[in-house]
Amino acid sequence: MRVLDLGVIVVGGDTGRLFGDLGADVIKIENSAFPDGSRAALPGLMSHGFAAGHRNKRAIGVNLRDPEGQALVRRLVAQSDVVLTNFKPGVLASLKLDRAALSEVNPGIVVVDSSAFGPTGPWAKRLGYGPLVRAATGLTSEWIYPGEPGTFSDAVTVYPDHVCARIGALAALALLVRRERSAEGGAVSVAQSEVMLSHFADRIAAEDLARRGHRLTEPAHDAPWGVFPAAGDDDWLAVTVRNDADWGALCAVLDRPDLAADPALATRSGRAASRARIDAAVTEWTERRSPFAAMDLLQAAGVPAGAMLRAGDLPEWEQYRERRAFREELHPYAEEPYVLENVQIHAAHVADPPVGQAPLLGEQTFEIAAELLGLGVAETAGLIARGVLEAPDEQDGSAARAG
Repeated sequence: MRVLDLGVIVVGGDTGRLFGDLGADVIKIENSAFPDGSRAALPGLMSHGFAAGHRNKRAIGVNLRDPEGQALVRRLVAQSDVVLTNFKPGVLASLKLDRAALSEVNPGIVVVDSSAFGPTGPWAKRLGYGPLVRAATGLTSEWIYPGEPGTFSDAVTVYPDHVCARIGALAALALLVRRERSAEGGAVSVAQSEVMLSHFADRIAAEDLARRGHRLTEPAHDAPWGVFPAAGDDDWLAVTVRNDADWGALCAVLDRPDLAADPALATRSGRAASRARIDAAVTEWTERRSPFAAMDLLQAAGVPAGAMLRAGDLPEWEQYRERRAFREELHPYAEEPYVLENVQIHAAHVADPPVGQAPLLGEQTFEIAAELLGLGVAETAGLIARGVLEAPDEQDGSAARAG
């Protein structure tokens, strides 16, 4: 399978990376006039983010605004199965590389695009990265410290890019399965905002019903149900009670027989009505313990509880170590090894992702031009001289384009 990857930064890069990790020939198409944003995240030739999102790919530098460059991409499309992009809606059509144009050269091509709000609607052409999309879907208002409304914690995280990438890859596979049966290609569009809304589906439905005068027969969540401060510097513990049995076990761990014996707290509705009182009791207990010690005590009693982990904690956490979730990879253009995701799928016949370091811009231009476009070295060099193709400068690795 061959995948042409026009995607950028996180969601675009990660979709192609999933295919590359599973053995597809993924070709990153890029040019120095509009380089992938994750390359510029750090000074130098390679950043951690680019290394993570673009491993197991080859790269060709193509000027997509040049008619010759567009013609070369269409020749690559004729030999490919999937095209991935996350440009703003309308950009591919302006480059004559949208699904309608590409299907003329390859009726079986599958095109997957991802954007902030999708290709239709009044917000379709708005620029949107994670923080804007999260604000527009209600997620930002959820990321606050307890009792401190307005103190939003949402900053530079990339959610939901990785989720959207997986949905895009699944959509591509669905269309490829259909192509096996019908020889018909297809196109799919993933709106990042709608991926987030799907995660709030029950909340949206419940609040809509409430606005129309309906009432819940019982609270949506038992009490306690939330995140509580633990001993340490900004350390936290999630605790969720699901039913009466959990409540009894929690009271025993807290050593609060008074709460267990209180008839007003004997039911889900009663506990929800006294949520503030219960939260205060849990907080008094959690604040005196480390999040991991508190988690272990509650889990041993059968109460769902989880210590908050920070990004730096994840690679060394015993659960992820045993599951081989992360690995270190050396890169010739990095001073230290990068910590990258490892296994996404545990299956008897699915190997761990190969170790193919993320390429420089246009690192395999000569190779791909010869293998897939039938161009000799002199022809490729001529296209580089005219600014149609790009390849790294042999001296410093930067993309070279004569003219």
